[in-house]
Formats: sequence, C-alpha cells, structure tokens
Amino acid sequence: MFNINFQSSKNKDCEFQAFLAKENPDVIIGTETWLNSSVKTCEYFNPNYSVFRRDRLDGYGGVLVAVKDLSKLSGA
Repeated sequence: MFNINFQSSKNKDCEFQAFLAKENPDVIIGTETWLNSSVKTCEYFNPNYSVFRRDRLDGYGGVLVAVKDLSKLSGA
C-alpha cells in the first residue's frame, strides 16, 4: 500500500508512471490529485488498476484509491 500526496498530478505524469513501474504497488491512496472530469483515469493508471476518484469541481484537492486487479496482487 502506498499513500501519496500528488499536489497536482497533472504535471507529474512521467514521474508517476516511473513510480508505478518501479514500485508496482497493490493499493494507492492519493490526496491533492487536482483532477477534474476532463481528465480520464486511463491517462494515469493502466487497466490493471480499479480507480475510485472523488474530484472537486474547482479542480483542486481531490482524492483517489487505486486497487490492483485482485488476480495480480502480490502474494495472491
């Protein structure tokens, strides 16, 4: 499990993709995503994750929980 304060993930896509590739976390809890409905989840997460987002209307704040497909969880 990994907890991350994105503090605007919009400008950190490459860093986040590198993190996912290296750490391969099963669960990610994210705060301060700064996402809104114009940003698709697939722009940040591959299909191996189910992502539950709560975006704010003003584009700031926001949270998410991403869970890796159960068949791909470590130790499963």
